[in-house]
Amino acid sequence: MIAWIVVTTLVAVAPVAAWIYFRRFEVMRPPIGVFDWHDVVFMLVAIVVVPVAYLALPRAVVGTVLCLLALNIFWFGFEPVLRFRPLIWLAAIGLVAVDLVVSLTVRAGASWVLAVNDFALVVLAVCVTNVLVQSGMRARDLAFLVSGLAVYDVIATTYLGFMGDLLRRLATLPFAPLVAWRDGGQWLALGLGDLLMVVLAPLVLRKAFGRTAGIVSAVTSVAAVAGMLAALRLGWFSRPIPAMVVLGPLLLPQYAWWRLRLGPERRTWEYLEIEAPVRRVTREAVESTRERPLLRRGALRRGTATAAIERR
Repeated sequence: MIAWIVVTTLVAVAPVAAWIYFRRFEVMRPPIGVFDWHDVVFMLVAIVVVPVAYLALPRAVVGTVLCLLALNIFWFGFEPVLRFRPLIWLAAIGLVAVDLVVSLTVRAGASWVLAVNDFALVVLAVCVTNVLVQSGMRARDLAFLVSGLAVYDVIATTYLGFMGDLLRRLATLPFAPLVAWRDGGQWLALGLGDLLMVVLAPLVLRKAFGRTAGIVSAVTSVAAVAGMLAALRLGWFSRPIPAMVVLGPLLLPQYAWWRLRLGPERRTWEYLEIEAPVRRVTREAVESTRERPLLRRGALRRGTATAAIERR
């Protein structure tokens, strides 16, 4: 029961934290540019190819790659929150270092290892999803993505058992892609990819169709995950459940309903005009904070601020 409570709580906290971040902070430089269907295709190809590479590469190489990816993502996520580069580096490197040290020095499966890794994955999910949404990801693109993931999840998890092999190989590495907890001898876990979809869908639908659409998506996704975890806890299933087979069909009718009811989805600039966030930390605010000490010394003149509302 404790494992179910812990994992379900983490799954519920992640979309709430991402929602607050989305309303409060603007990512400084979305590294993928403006998100479109080409990026969806690239993501689907990467989801198929990268796990194969993780199984083929030495574990030390895979662990290094995971740490470097996490460091890069944390940098972009922490940048508008902490603003000053020394603080950003301290927080990003510190979080990566803690996860790395704990995973290497503490017994695998210990509560400290799980707690640190779970916390890091929730932060990672908040950062990744905000980069995607603030790069202009549309609900249409998300619907296409989850459709492809649902098919892939059935093949990779149920028929091939591929994801199980991958997760077992990565389970003891830093940033192991499992939000997990152990209760006695029983484990409950949700894959990072599934957590990303739980967090991503409410943000995309909020931007596209409004607050109600986002809340409905968050509640239904978290409830679906809680139900799947409960079924595993009660022993109704002896094999891992391909979560996207449940999460995908939940999202597609929602997208169709809001699209028919409200018409074309809003772009990012329309969302910011209609539902302007209060006290949002924008790029201009971060840049002015960094320039202020030099401006006081007369070393720089104030530059031209970027547009507050971009046409993404």
